[in-house]
Amino acid sequence: MTTQQYLEQVRAATDAREAAKQAAQTADDLWRNKIKEATVAGARVFLIAKAAGDITTSRVYQIRDGVRTGSR
Repeated sequence: MTTQQYLEQVRAATDAREAAKQAAQTADDLWRNKIKEATVAGARVFLIAKAAGDITTSRVYQIRDGVRTGSR
């Protein structure tokens, strides 16, 4: 394989990586919005936490309030 072919593969992989990152961000935004909507609608926080992948109820409140934690 030539250097040019390797570089083309790196570019293609980089493009795929960026598309995946953007898709993940879109999915995360949707997930957060649905959690917020459920809290506003009065759903029980415990049940929202379970439906959201067994996150903690504290995390549900953080998402509702727009608080981000972690290494972002």
